[in-house]
Amino acid sequence: MSPLAMLPLAAAVAAGPADQNAAAHKFAACIARAAPGEARQFLMTDTMSASSTAALAAAINGPGEKCKKKAKGLTVGRAIFAGMIAEAMLHARFQPSMSVDDLKVDPRTQRFPVQSAPDTVGLCAVAKAPAATSALIATQPGSPGESRQIEAIRTVAQGCMKPGATLKAGAPLLRSIVSLAAWRMVSAEKAR
Repeated sequence: MSPLAMLPLAAAVAAGPADQNAAAHKFAACIARAAPGEARQFLMTDTMSASSTAALAAAINGPGEKCKKKAKGLTVGRAIFAGMIAEAMLHARFQPSMSVDDLKVDPRTQRFPVQSAPDTVGLCAVAKAPAATSALIATQPGSPGESRQIEAIRTVAQGCMKPGATLKAGAPLLRSIVSLAAWRMVSAEKAR
């Protein structure tokens, strides 16, 4: 059986209905609490790599085993799930919410483990719009407030793309890209 087959997550790219999205956020928060070391390892990998599958399996099938009941029937992509875990870890660290100053980190001075196109766009968007990033992460997924903040971030993220490229990411994926980038930025700063 492949490591992916052991996971209660499918490799779909898009999130499901609102109730499934909320359940996925709860599952991610449970994993972040139950398996913080394994969750950090997962967040430091390229979400499309084999090492990502192994890191996520370690979190879910190890200390996060008790969280599986929250995942029954979920279908969410690893990239989206990574952002959900990152967001849960940010919420745990920055109570009640993350300030703009927490995100004022120059990504050019940091070393990040992954530099895929979504990672690069996410880091750029967070660096250019820390206030919008903080406001987005403070919203409830699927809420009208999230929709407003997603559009603000989308405009910034589109400006981070190569000329002529179009950002093709729905709200859950864009939120995840930005949340993961924000987590990586504050984690890199903390490690300095």
